Amino acid sequence: MDNSKAISKSEMVLLAAYERWPDSEFTAEELVIACWQKYPDSFGLQGYSEKYPDSNIIYRHIMGKDSIVKKQRWLSQKGQKRYVLTPAGVNHALRICGATDDKAELQQHKIDRFYEQILFRVFTGPAWSKFKNGQIEELTFTDACGFWSINPRSSGEQYSSAKRDLAEAITATKRHIELINKANAKVTLVSKITVSSQDLEQLEMLDKELHARFKNQLDLIKRRSIKWGKASER
Repeated sequence: MDNSKAISKSEMVLLAAYERWPDSEFTAEELVIACWQKYPDSFGLQGYSEKYPDSNIIYRHIMGKDSIVKKQRWLSQKGQKRYVLTPAGVNHALRICGATDDKAELQQHKIDRFYEQILFRVFTGPAWSKFKNGQIEELTFTDACGFWSINPRSSGEQYSSAKRDLAEAITATKRHIELINKANAKVTLVSKITVSSQDLEQLEMLDKELHARFKNQLDLIKRRSIKWGKASER
């Protein structure tokens, strides 16, 4: 279905990503090619639209404060120029494609595989184990880094992205449990790990505890920015 005349360029970028990678990661360069192949008139280089893509047009929609990553939150950044569709992005793509409200609603509350992997990491990590066993005083910054999937040399952008991914994973799982609409409901993630609403609330408590305990180290990370592929203090 060619509905390019009825949707915005941001939505064209979203649809190009959804058709190729509904539940897997992709690079900015791969998305450039996908957008150009699907909508050559909109994303082709002026005068050569059938031969070459105009990457600058597409990059404007996935980078910057008004991008579909930061504004609409249809994509989430996983690393240097690597992205994945968020549940909100998949939900909006389904609506554009004419999915029924019920199907879109179910998709919106679905636990994305990427979010399951995040929760699996934190629920099997040392930070959670020490927290659950009352060993809070034994938490280390290494535990905290593993909790957010960063390292002491990560940039502020990487830390913010990791924090956002964890928050989205918790929110998506809470909504899924609410959709089940059962008292004391649990959901089963990868490797048979079960998670309840109480577990998720405790996970948020642990997140706050780690942030407060290692504030100085995290402040250093937050001042570190990636520019042109290199880390620089700001």
